[in-house]
Amino acid sequence: MNCSQTLPQSVFNTQSASLIKYLESGNASQQLYPHQIDAVLKLREYFAQPSPSNVAVVAVPTGCGGTSIAVLASYALTASRVLVLAPSLTSSKQVYASFGNFLIDRGVVTEKDKQMVLPSRSLVTQLSQMGDAMASSVIITNAHNNDGMSTVKITDIPSEGFDLIIVHEAQYYTATTWKTIAKHFINSRLLFITSAAKHKGKVVLGVRPCYELERSIAVNQGILRDVKYDEMRGGKETFSYLSVAVRIEYYLNNHDTINQGVDHQGLVLVQAGTNGAIMFSDLYNKYYPGKCAAYTAGDQTSVLDDFVSGTVRVLVTTANLLDDVTTKRVSVLGIVCEITPSSRILFDRFVSKAVCRYSPDDQVDAQVVTHEYFHQLRNFENFEKIVETNPTIE
Repeated sequence: MNCSQTLPQSVFNTQSASLIKYLESGNASQQLYPHQIDAVLKLREYFAQPSPSNVAVVAVPTGCGGTSIAVLASYALTASRVLVLAPSLTSSKQVYASFGNFLIDRGVVTEKDKQMVLPSRSLVTQLSQMGDAMASSVIITNAHNNDGMSTVKITDIPSEGFDLIIVHEAQYYTATTWKTIAKHFINSRLLFITSAAKHKGKVVLGVRPCYELERSIAVNQGILRDVKYDEMRGGKETFSYLSVAVRIEYYLNNHDTINQGVDHQGLVLVQAGTNGAIMFSDLYNKYYPGKCAAYTAGDQTSVLDDFVSGTVRVLVTTANLLDDVTTKRVSVLGIVCEITPSSRILFDRFVSKAVCRYSPDDQVDAQVVTHEYFHQLRNFENFEKIVETNPTIE
């Protein structure tokens, strides 16, 4: 491995020692999850070995802060310039935001010190932007495959000029694409952050994770909720809406009984560009008056505010507005549209809205409810697995 490129100094270099000292102190456990600290320290140990491989893998379940690990690792590995490959524009924007606000939100960095600690960032959506972006310490792009479907092709990105490549949500890249990335950036350190390290029973690239947290362990440790799937059967589309609505109400009541004192909420996904949100919310309110609302435009702030405050129990929305929903009271998810297997990234992203526990003593599952009419069983069975084909852009 030849990672001896001469690159400009960045805050990742200058602040590395301070971050390592912080992670090894007792203070870090008050602001970060133990597995995030362990993963970053294991990464540092891995690359500090004599003649290490240039490829490292960290495997953590959806909802366990893979993006946070990417931010922390950039400092811990004393990177000069970081390239983050994300599987979608939505994911790219989330990573971009995290490099700017994660350390502040967690209280690791104060507002007073942010200019000295936080990196310069660029979000690249077209290859022509890459030249100007090289002035930044971290560049994020949604290059999610190498077959010409993405905005930026992996193999068109300069192979030099980065000393750390982070492949974010690597489960959405095929095993073949992992190999393409490893070959293209052979002179850089590579970090694959994924929810699955194996494909067809074998570790991809022959590299075992330097840190791995299994979902079952995360559930047992009280970090995540288990994910359950309930698929209604019989009838056509109109009946499918009703059966899903009834089941959502059933699970919400059940969750309220289990976790008393918490008013659990439901989130329902419908197809964008249709009147599905209005149809479903009207149907829900016919049987359960005043409990459901449709959120179909970003300017409907009053609807979103009512949901976040708990005034609305069930919110119906579309894929492009999912990121607006942040409440941890969501424990039941309804799917009344067809998410194709090639767009499984959307299924996983939707499920992630309910996987984090409301509190350490939260005892409910993240419950997915749908109807066979929408063909979601395959997506659930492949949840968090490495994809067989590169996903389509959302």
